[in-house]
Amino acid sequence: MGLGRALPLALAAAVLLGSCSRSGEPTGLQPVDSGGADEAGADAAESVVSPLVPEGELAPIVETLGVDVAAAVAVAGHVTLVQAASGALALQDETRSDATALGDAEHADGTALDAHNLLLLIDDRLEVYDGSHLRPSPLQELLPFPVASVAGDLENLWMLGGGQLFHHSDGVLTTAAIDGDSEVLMMAPGPDALVAVMAPYLMVLDGYGGELVLRDFQPDRLAQHMAFDSEGFLWVADGGTVLARRTPSGDWGGVDVGAPISALVGHPEAADLWIETTDGVLHHRDGSFHTVALPAGDWLGVDPLGRLQLLGADGLLRVAARRVVAVAGLQPGAPLEAAVTVSFAPTDRGSVEHLDAWVGSHHLSPDPETLATTIEPTMLAPGIQTLRVAATGPEGTTLTDLSFRIGELPDASWESDITPIMEQHCSRCHGAGAGIPLHTADLWRLNIDRILSEVVANEMPLGGPYLTRDELGLIRGWQAGGFQ
Repeated sequence: MGLGRALPLALAAAVLLGSCSRSGEPTGLQPVDSGGADEAGADAAESVVSPLVPEGELAPIVETLGVDVAAAVAVAGHVTLVQAASGALALQDETRSDATALGDAEHADGTALDAHNLLLLIDDRLEVYDGSHLRPSPLQELLPFPVASVAGDLENLWMLGGGQLFHHSDGVLTTAAIDGDSEVLMMAPGPDALVAVMAPYLMVLDGYGGELVLRDFQPDRLAQHMAFDSEGFLWVADGGTVLARRTPSGDWGGVDVGAPISALVGHPEAADLWIETTDGVLHHRDGSFHTVALPAGDWLGVDPLGRLQLLGADGLLRVAARRVVAVAGLQPGAPLEAAVTVSFAPTDRGSVEHLDAWVGSHHLSPDPETLATTIEPTMLAPGIQTLRVAATGPEGTTLTDLSFRIGELPDASWESDITPIMEQHCSRCHGAGAGIPLHTADLWRLNIDRILSEVVANEMPLGGPYLTRDELGLIRGWQAGGFQ
């Protein structure tokens, strides 16, 4: 396969356009204690494994993205980096009518930097594409040799090449020294600053704040396939029948799927997990497993919306468990300071019967031809806002949500603002000795996406009282301020 698997990546604008520096010495890894949840060297044999009982069969949406395709990478939900059998490389943006030719290449990878810029790895060159021009990335000069894959988020970037793992944060590139001369065989990016690696043992590393620390060390657990999901669960398969699972709090468990696992793919921004066994295909989301009948082909990866891409006899296919909609022009969680045009790219657009969008009570009325509309921040109240897109097809209507913010979030600290919330709403069930402890700032940071998801939906605290709008604002402000 010419292209690497798609992985999420983002860099701050200063890193893209400004200068970077290389750290002087490799960084060794030190175990850290986050409240007793992540004990390095935990015994894999203590994991509880239960037999899998699928809840039924999933009827997926299958669409063709291209026919003359040798390899592909989902750079964003609406952008695919496609390579033809001739070696010709092109970007296919579903919100535009024409593809962008990038010349010939043997290997490529890429991901969205933000709502308007892409980072592309073309052969041994890192390039930034802004929608019109391709220019060299300043990271290229920092690397001692070319890398083969990249992964990360807005503040943490992971790069793998030559058996070495590189971490980039705040303009500094650091080489991770893992057990002397051990080579990193594979990596799987996770939410926040987490990454799982095989080097040659399974480890979970944390690059938050620019300092690499060891969250988990599993010397008896080997991995042939690894993937994080958006809930912070790490899924691991070693070629046997057991699908191992690490919770966001560091506990291990798993399910026995009944047949050897030959492929496992996911994305840290999506809840969907796809598992191929010698007996068939399984899909997991929100705690439920379903069987899936899929066309034969090579699995290329999963995009940020959880859709599987595979290369089969009929070309490049994309398989979705539900009719999600990609949004171009707006970055999840980012502030919106000026009017912006957003475009929608629904799954299998040809079978969409109707598409509509709202922000709160404001109806956006996308253009029926371009599926584009404008969001004006002056019409919205300060705080967290949610763009909701409804796509209707033969199977019914599916909602896709994207949150962003208007104005500044409140300044908040752990001691003054979050600790009182934790003690009032969480400590009774999530104290130091609980199955899912959440009594420290570090544990909150590692589980922040899942915490926010459940308290916003009033799923937690169990039975209430639920968090107020001001309390939710403080948690988001603490997150936006860097978990101080």
